[in-house]
Parts: sequence; C-alpha cells; structure tokens
Amino acid sequence: MKQDYIMRDLMKKPLPEMPADIRAQLDAGNVTPVPFAEKDRLIADDSLIYEVGYKRFPNGNYYCAMYCPMPGITLEMLQWWFWWHAKESARYRVWFPGEHFAISYARKDQDFFRQPKQPPFRANTHFPIEKIGKIALPLKIAFETPEDFGFDPRLMEEHNVPWVVNGHVVELRKLAEELAATGKRVYALPHRRFSAETKVLPAPALEAYRSNLTPNNCRAIALWLMKEEFHANVQIPPPEELPETGLLHPDRKEWFKNMDEFRKWSLENGRWKDGGTVACTFHSPNFTRQEQKLLKEISRSIEEQGLNFIVVFGSEVPILKMLSNNGKPLVDIILAFSFKFKAGLGKELHAALAECGVPVINALSLYRQTTDQWRTSSRGMNDFAVAFGFIAPEASGLIEPTLLYGTVEAKQENGSVLRPPELMH
Repeated sequence: MKQDYIMRDLMKKPLPEMPADIRAQLDAGNVTPVPFAEKDRLIADDSLIYEVGYKRFPNGNYYCAMYCPMPGITLEMLQWWFWWHAKESARYRVWFPGEHFAISYARKDQDFFRQPKQPPFRANTHFPIEKIGKIALPLKIAFETPEDFGFDPRLMEEHNVPWVVNGHVVELRKLAEELAATGKRVYALPHRRFSAETKVLPAPALEAYRSNLTPNNCRAIALWLMKEEFHANVQIPPPEELPETGLLHPDRKEWFKNMDEFRKWSLENGRWKDGGTVACTFHSPNFTRQEQKLLKEISRSIEEQGLNFIVVFGSEVPILKMLSNNGKPLVDIILAFSFKFKAGLGKELHAALAECGVPVINALSLYRQTTDQWRTSSRGMNDFAVAFGFIAPEASGLIEPTLLYGTVEAKQENGSVLRPPELMH
C-alpha cells in the first residue's frame, strides 16, 4: 500500500522547469551530429558528453543529444528501473505524467519480467504508448546489450562507461509502411488503420475469417497467405460463420437458436432443473480449450445446485431480448463477463435491462495477471481491469463486481509459457 501512496504523490508532483542553461544550449543548436556508424565516439570523446541539442542529417534522420546529471543515482538503480517500470502502466506514467500513457512487454519476455527479483539484463522488448509531438503513438522498443548494439566493450571499460541503454524504436504502423515502401508485400488487417498513401495490401477476402477468429478460421488465414505467396493450389476452406447472438451449452457442440430450443434439449436429455436458470454472457463464442474446460466446471457447479446453465454471446441489447419474452424473463439471473457498458448505459440498453428484469452479476477475469500476482499485489487488479471491469460498469449502475477466474503459469518443455484460466475459490 505504501507504493500506491508514493505513486499517487508522484503523479501530482509538478514537473520541474527546464534549466536555463539547457534551454540556452537548445536555442544555440551547437551540437556535433555523430553518425550511427561512428557511435563509439560517444564513449571515446569526453567533449560530446556535455552537448545538448539536435541536428538533422541529409537523409532525414535526426541526432539528439542531452546532458542530464542524476546525483545520487547508481547503475544498479537505473538497471532496476528499466526492468521494474515495464511491469505496470502506472509506473510508466509516473516517469513523465501527461506524456507517457501505457506500457506492456513482449510475450517472449514474460519469464524475464515476472521474476520476483531483478534478473541480469538481457535483450527485451517494450510496447509503450507515449506522446510524440502532440500525438499519442504506440511504439516498439527493442532493448539490446551495448555489445549487440555495436558499442566496443573495451572502449567502455577504458573510458569508465559501465552501461549504455540501447533500443531500436519503431512506431508499429510506421514499420509496416516502411516495409511496404521497400517493395515487400505487407498485408494489413484491418486496412483502415493505414493512410491511403500507404502501400500495404488490403485483404478483403479475409474479412469473413477475421470477424470470427475460431481456430479453423485462423488456420484458413494462414493458408490464404500461403496461397497468395507460395502456391496457387493451396486449398482454403470456407469461413466458419457464427451468429451475432446465440446460446450454447458446454456439453453440446451445436448452437441453440433460442431458449425454447435449449429447454427442449435439456428435457430430452433429462437435464432440466426446476430451480431456475443462470445465463452466463460473453461478447464472443471463440473460447480457447482452457476456457471451454473452465465453462464446464462452472456449468457443473451451478447444475449441482439444482439450476440450469446456459452460455449466451453477443452484444448486450440482443442478449437481453433473447433472454426475455414480452416482458417476461426466461432466466433468473445473469452472470455477465460482458455487460461492462464501456460506452455508458444508453436508453435502449436501459430499457432492455428493465424489460428483462433479473439481477446482473458483474463477473470479472484477470487481465494480464496471474492469480498469484493478483493475490500478492498491494494494488490488486491492474489499471485496465479496474477501469473496464469496475469503474465503467458501476458508473452505469451494475452491481458490485465479482472476480470469478484468473490464470496460472505453466511452462512447456520448449520453454513457452501457457496461462490457462482457473476458477477462483
């Protein structure tokens, strides 16, 4: 909890004014542009250390130099900061309030950032969102060791330079644009995120596959790319089309068209319970195998209490209309993993909730956190989960949320990390 108070105080702390001498040097523009190929000069030439300014190279690139003394800061502190701050967006925002917005890291680096104590430095990738000029941009920063970046370790030792922070910075959309500009074929999904001048290739034939990312549709997208790029005889199956709104049960492969069909199936199979019906809502039916296993566990637990269980997917208003008939509810309670009302509780949704007239439980799952990380954290759920799962729903009138499932880490033999869901107890 102490960390929370410190972070809150730091966010309120006013940013210091730029020192007058630094401003004067920026205005003077007296800086020595060092080409990337000659970067070792930054270590060997002591006079470059105190320069401040920027210059444009003939090829359009820029060279920027800044002198920023940090009295009392040690090498170990800096190395710790670059490992620690990437774990939570709040830490990144504290670095530069109003300019830094969020941060995450590559999946391949999960084992590096999730260790309880700081490990030795290794190459890793950050995905920050920060303001460049007046625009917030998503970036990719690939950090490397000084040696891999091209600095001479002998010069570093000779000139008493213990560490150099090195990163290749790319704006993700810019990367696609640059690759396309070289003549490489770059397919973009969705294409609308790029300007009309960008030479990325649209793939409208994939829209039907992309709209429902089932395992078979994802496989079909890969086959489509193989056909486009390697062999015209590759066979592509038709897309699996799913209804925008539907019902399903974990023990049945086919969808139900409506609640009457679900009741008929339950009666025919001796499963119907007279105690009532619980509807569990999701935005999409594209469940992983681990999530399917979790739904079976929830279903079994609810049915053991003498209740029926049905999964409903789609947008909020169509779901509510499907779960009621002329003002009469067809279920007794809604367990909502959707219904987060990120756009607010509009008139149509308010009317649909009133017509259905049953309690809606705000069910949550952990986002980019394991169960152990949540249990041991002084902050609890991360910033995104709090904003999306707590604040927006409660502001719209949804009842107090309930954390229903989390995730656990499980390493495979090839070193990859799986995070299957687990039911919270």
